[in-house]
Amino acid sequence: MGSKNNQKKGGIRMKTAFFICALKEADSPERKRSRYVQDNILTPALGDDFNILLPIDIPRNIITTDIVHNLKEADLVVCDITDLNPNVFYELGIRHMTGKPCIILRAGNSK
Repeated sequence: MGSKNNQKKGGIRMKTAFFICALKEADSPERKRSRYVQDNILTPALGDDFNILLPIDIPRNIITTDIVHNLKEADLVVCDITDLNPNVFYELGIRHMTGKPCIILRAGNSK
């Protein structure tokens, strides 16, 4: 589960930032925005200290188990609520129960 969580840099375990967002088709505007946020906001902001993992990068056969595992175990969760997706809000609630750090994002042009 979440094997990327254990990646090491210079012998030190990298922190994991789990980015939860709406899961849509590969060519959808939502998926493109998620990759944009990952590449242009999260990666520069978190630097080399964090490995950023998205649910869309988890193999589909055990996605629910891996999502819950990462929601509970990641050092940081970043949640994009732009699309008002019920699953994203459910996942945010799971993370909130852990009391661990979570950042909530919303695109400026969303409802």
